[in-house]
Amino acid sequence: MSNSLQVTEGIISRVIPFRENDQIITIFSPDAGLIKVIYKKKRNLKAGLERLCAPLSRVEVVYSERQGEIFNCSEMTCIETFPNLRKDLLFLEAACDMLQVVSLSQMPGKEAKQLYALLLFFLKKIPQSLYPWTLAASFRLKLLKHDGLMYFPMTCLECGLFLEEEAYTQECECFCSLHKPENGLVWNQEELLHLNQLALLQNFSELSSIQLDEQLFNRIRALFAAGIELERL
Repeated sequence: MSNSLQVTEGIISRVIPFRENDQIITIFSPDAGLIKVIYKKKRNLKAGLERLCAPLSRVEVVYSERQGEIFNCSEMTCIETFPNLRKDLLFLEAACDMLQVVSLSQMPGKEAKQLYALLLFFLKKIPQSLYPWTLAASFRLKLLKHDGLMYFPMTCLECGLFLEEEAYTQECECFCSLHKPENGLVWNQEELLHLNQLALLQNFSELSSIQLDEQLFNRIRALFAAGIELERL
């Protein structure tokens, strides 16, 4: 394991106390995926940065790797704190949902430049959206696509049929009615249209105009959970 200093930017997803004066900070970075660093709280207080080194802050971190999964932090500088997200509870909840799915799905040391850029884009766009939870749902589906856990447009795994009227999913694998699994999730035509739009649309104005009901969002949560559970096996 190299002891040389590494420099990256990232978004803080979690801060927990460690011992009396330290913190363990989890950061999602484009270069090394999820990293955990020990940061000296006294240094934080002296620099007046305690409130800036909080979840949902974008930072530049200088750290050195060591044995184990927690690295030593030499320096941390705040880049931005996304103040517009903190003006509305709905904005904040949608942003925290995105951070949570990153923490659940990404691995230490795994480069994730595209996913990081997508997260950063969505965090900046949430305050401009009428439906922040639409962006949160889209982020989940785009993450599944990014990690190769699900493919869009959806086609049947068995026969390759393009699924636009009805589909069945099991552990993020898709099937038509002829090859449906016994305990799969069922998706109707309108839901399939939304799934493909949320996963594939790149235009923010088109994406942000989609309004999802709570039931569909919860089904997307279940779909995402099944995909992440499959990846861990």
